[in-house]
Amino acid sequence: MKKLIELVAHKHKIDLKRGEAKYMDTDWLLNAIVDEVQEVKEEIKPNNVAHLEDELSDILWGWLTIVEKLKDEGYVTSHQAILERGLKKYEERILPLKGNKRDNLIWKEVKIKQKEVLAKEKKEKKKMKNIRVYYEDTDAGGIVYHTNYIKYCERARSELFFEKNMTPTDGKNSGFVVRNIDAHFLGMAYLGDMLEVTTELVKKKSSSFTLKQSVLSKGKKIFEMDIVLVFVREGRPTRIPEHLIDIIVPKKV
Repeated sequence: MKKLIELVAHKHKIDLKRGEAKYMDTDWLLNAIVDEVQEVKEEIKPNNVAHLEDELSDILWGWLTIVEKLKDEGYVTSHQAILERGLKKYEERILPLKGNKRDNLIWKEVKIKQKEVLAKEKKEKKKMKNIRVYYEDTDAGGIVYHTNYIKYCERARSELFFEKNMTPTDGKNSGFVVRNIDAHFLGMAYLGDMLEVTTELVKKKSSSFTLKQSVLSKGKKIFEMDIVLVFVREGRPTRIPEHLIDIIVPKKV
């Protein structure tokens, strides 16, 4: 399996270099697996071991290829992490089974608990910062200016680096620049409010991050934006240094 994963990673690098569109399209890769499943169905017949195993290996290759793509984009951490997560999940579901009528109930109860754990894990992986609303942030009516929500999000992103005694740069003439912001104003904040700003990774590419940032007041979301940040050096997009990636990309827990 290790050698197969290494081969998939090598092929993914080649696909990136060639820029072949279909291998960059997750939907196309998923549909390709669906096609392979149909071919497996056609090969399930007596005295056909070689062809059946060959088609099954194509499904495995397709799955590994999708994981490699999602890993490179920052959606998942690694092949190993998925395998370990799957092992843990099904150990928890299967080992308590006794082969009697209670098995269905046990299975359902374990699934409910696992969903609760996943929800907690997702919440913990969101980076959260608290920001107080000051007089300078508001208009005469004590309402926060709309542009300040974007500033609050920038402060929260920067704090992720500052709390590690780092800056979001890699020496002179380098750092993140904003390529795109898609903002939604959902409510209002007022003078004196304590706001929570959450930052969550949506997508990672070699030279950019897409982040989802939300501002909450008293637990209610009042602002949300998706922002694309590109790392540049001497004015040109370049690969994000590993030590900066480590700040944004959540580690496996």
